[in-house]
Amino acid sequence: MDTMNTNTRSQSHSGDTFDWVGQIRLAFVLSIAAAIVAIGLADRVAEPALVIGTLVVASIAGWRRVDPPRVRPARLHTRRN
Repeated sequence: MDTMNTNTRSQSHSGDTFDWVGQIRLAFVLSIAAAIVAIGLADRVAEPALVIGTLVVASIAGWRRVDPPRVRPARLHTRRN
C-alpha cells in the first residue's frame, strides 16, 4: 500500500459526485462552533447579529468546499448540405 497516496473520497471519484459525508461533518462541526460562540457572546452582542454572523460564516465555509463547475464550450450542431 502506498503511504504517499492522500486522495480523499471526493478526489478519487469523477467530478460529478457530491461528498455528502464531508458536508455533514462540516455542518456538525460548524453547529458546535456556532453554539460555543453564541454562548460566549450571548450578553455582549444582539441576537440578530449572532444569527446573521453564524449564517454568513457557515455559508462561506460551505461554499469553499464546493468545486467550481467545469466550463465547456457549447457544441453547435449544424446541418451540412
